[in-house]
Amino acid sequence: MNLKKFCALHWAKDHYEYCAAIDCDTIFKDKNATHAFFSDAIKNYEKNIFFGGTNSHSGYNEILKACSKYLPNKYSNKLETLTQKFTVYPWFFDVPLYQNKDLIAFFEVMNHQNDNLNNFWNNQNWYSFEHIIFVYFKLIYQNAKLINYSTEVKQNVPEGLNLKDLINIKYRYNYLTTWVRLSSVIEEPTLLQGENIHMIYHIDRI
Repeated sequence: MNLKKFCALHWAKDHYEYCAAIDCDTIFKDKNATHAFFSDAIKNYEKNIFFGGTNSHSGYNEILKACSKYLPNKYSNKLETLTQKFTVYPWFFDVPLYQNKDLIAFFEVMNHQNDNLNNFWNNQNWYSFEHIIFVYFKLIYQNAKLINYSTEVKQNVPEGLNLKDLINIKYRYNYLTTWVRLSSVIEEPTLLQGENIHMIYHIDRI
């Protein structure tokens, strides 16, 4: 899965200014959401901030640590600090969006760090979460910020955030994600009205 997405992003960077890596278990909220989604997703991207929640589960920690290995070793301590000892987990907080100029710079770093891109492809494994590696790149090379939202909500895994959590984060940080999981919509359908959330994911998990 991760290698597939990286290969698609490597191709897309030469053809599109922006692209999003969206799983097939995701749908647009309605027929008018397509344009609004990209408009709001780009606005979020331009803020240059990412969000995650603290989680001490060893599986999440292993993913965060493994993804850091794709960046130069000299940044290991900085990434450990920025992720609060590899506990702030950002996966699936918002739709993974990428700008082509950032992807070009990202793959240049991966090419240099791995001697060539073929080695980078070959080094992919189950722990290589492509968007986390890209977030690390943005933190190190483009001064992005990683915000721990755990003080605002009790749920600490982004995939588990419900609409109330996302709205609380919006009011605290002026950032609203462009998607939400289906089970949350089923539980709180009225909360979706009036919010600029355009996609619903994990529609295969009810």
